[in-house]
Amino acid sequence: MSRRFSTQEHCRLALQWLWKEIESDSPTMPIQKAKTLVYIALSISQILKESDLEVRIAQLEAVHASRNQRRVA
Repeated sequence: MSRRFSTQEHCRLALQWLWKEIESDSPTMPIQKAKTLVYIALSISQILKESDLEVRIAQLEAVHASRNQRRVA
């Protein structure tokens, strides 16, 4: 499973795939490896969420600053 994790959707799809793999009658992946991949996918998902929030906050701060500059002028 070689995947690129650049969005929350990528993480969701990877977790969905892992779930199906583990729940199948004859999983081809050792459970310990699947657990590790789930942990990694969840960690990346959290990092992406925090990164997205940081970008949104920076954008809001920039809008707020530009509005304040207009009021002063």
